[in-house]
Amino acid sequence: MVNQPVQRKPKYFFAVFGDPSSGKPKAEAGYYPHEGYISSLNMEPGDVILLYCTSQYSEHPMESPGIGIVTRTTNDYISYQYFPLDKPVGFDTIKENLKNYENRLKVLWSKGNWLFEIASTSFRSVLKGRQIDWP
Repeated sequence: MVNQPVQRKPKYFFAVFGDPSSGKPKAEAGYYPHEGYISSLNMEPGDVILLYCTSQYSEHPMESPGIGIVTRTTNDYISYQYFPLDKPVGFDTIKENLKNYENRLKVLWSKGNWLFEIASTSFRSVLKGRQIDWP
């Protein structure tokens, strides 16, 4: 009998992207820098990120255009495969479905690089009625 690696359930995260014209990566780029912070989240390949863009992000202001499936992490950045949604999720829907994270959502207007874990039920409720554009 071959020993199979133990599969863990994916963890879910919320990542904030600021204005990409200021040198920050785009949500669609598959790269999220956050120097010195990533390893404290115990994020692993297979985890899922809800990608949110601030009001300064001209292409997707105050909405989530897609998700990312983590492919690699270091202490300084996350690499992920980007998957767009059929219809972006607006901030009001996000706020309504992430009520347990109100204090963290209050600072979104001032953050261009903000990452935190959310519950799988919260993630699913934000995406309710949306389709992920899988390849």
